[in-house]
Amino acid sequence: MNQSLISKAFSPENFRKQGHQLVDMLGDYLDKALQGSEPVNQWHDPEDQLKYWQEDFIEGDKELENFFKNIIDRSLHMHNPKNMGHQVAIPAPETALAGLLTELLNNGTVVYEIGAPAVVLERIVSKRLAQEMGFDPDKADGFMTSGASLANLTALMAIRNIKASKDVWSKGNGKQYALMVSEEAQYCIDKAIRIMGLGEAGIIHIPVDNHYKMRTELLESSYQA
Repeated sequence: MNQSLISKAFSPENFRKQGHQLVDMLGDYLDKALQGSEPVNQWHDPEDQLKYWQEDFIEGDKELENFFKNIIDRSLHMHNPKNMGHQVAIPAPETALAGLLTELLNNGTVVYEIGAPAVVLERIVSKRLAQEMGFDPDKADGFMTSGASLANLTALMAIRNIKASKDVWSKGNGKQYALMVSEEAQYCIDKAIRIMGLGEAGIIHIPVDNHYKMRTELLESSYQA
């Protein structure tokens, strides 16, 4: 690779310039979005969107500022009060700045040596969340994941490893395990159970009442069945 390209990519001055430009653009976006003065979404059909970005990739403007602007213009403006919301939360601007910090430092949380502050903060946040949920923070613990599917998969695997009669990690399931869940459970539970290799038979749906609460009186009969 051309050394000048590497130097340019890691140039502190370029970073400052582009960073200030981006923050200004995002500040302008927030101003307009929070006022609801522009549409929530400038809709484009999937094929049109694909064609646009394919052409941009091959022939587009090489200025990063223009790339950022196009991304903003063609994205869903979640901070607009007219946005009904779907699946993901509305990020506070300060969290975006924290994201910038962590993206540049790129410290992992797999082991303490490569991400000491992040590892410690993860533990503090996990215990605080456990406390808010009514658990004993001295006994409860956890870690952060990227979303519900991975979170539920991790939790269900932990439960299986605790409840199984043998070392599932080394010897496999061996026999059919199943989990009882509300029939209103989010699809990520179903997905996690299938990823674990338990299949459709590994999911026992328990009916709910008029308030969408699981009918716990049916647990025993469902278990026996």
